[in-house]
Amino acid sequence: MFKLILLVSAFAAFATSASLKISPDELQLIFQTLEADVQVRVSAAQIEIRNTLVPVKILVQDAKAQLDNEIEDSGSFYYKEIVVLQQEAELQGKDISSCIESANYSVVAINLNLTETYYTYIEDSEREAEDSVQQAVDITANALSTLDELKQRIYACSDNDCAQQLDIELVEFYGAVVKVIYNTIEDVNVATLQVLPDNLSKAVFDKVQYSDQLYELVSEVGRCL
Repeated sequence: MFKLILLVSAFAAFATSASLKISPDELQLIFQTLEADVQVRVSAAQIEIRNTLVPVKILVQDAKAQLDNEIEDSGSFYYKEIVVLQQEAELQGKDISSCIESANYSVVAINLNLTETYYTYIEDSEREAEDSVQQAVDITANALSTLDELKQRIYACSDNDCAQQLDIELVEFYGAVVKVIYNTIEDVNVATLQVLPDNLSKAVFDKVQYSDQLYELVSEVGRCL
């Protein structure tokens, strides 16, 4: 709220100039002040926008780690069951190593497929957030391009009439920049701190189905006894 009050106050100060008759020289002085202000605002906005990539990376890393832990926890019973079957086979004097090797290979394949599927979803969500950040940076950068175009027109102005018209455009431009920067920061915060976490929360695999697949592999090894 404090930032917004400052933005409105600054805009009001520049808007006052538009109601006065000014010369080209006065217009250039006003522009110099506004140019410095806009450059500072854009620079600060871009830093704030890029800083949202830090929580994005953390959220993605946490989502992957959580998935890995859930797969490990959900499949921990498999290896315990295999050890029991291996001990039973030894007591019976049977060699079921090939059956165990085949089952273990299947577990690895299942896990790889599972992580690939969900990692792809997680990374797609990450790219969407990163794209939002880049778009926000581009939007603020466009303000500087527009400012430069306006600068060329202002320094080419040589009479009071064009100075008055350009002063009005300058005030309108400043008001638009203030609004765009504020809205862009709000939008990127929503994309990275609300939309992304919501998307990542959907990266939950079917634990029941996964357990059933592993139980079936345990049964296949058991049939080798």
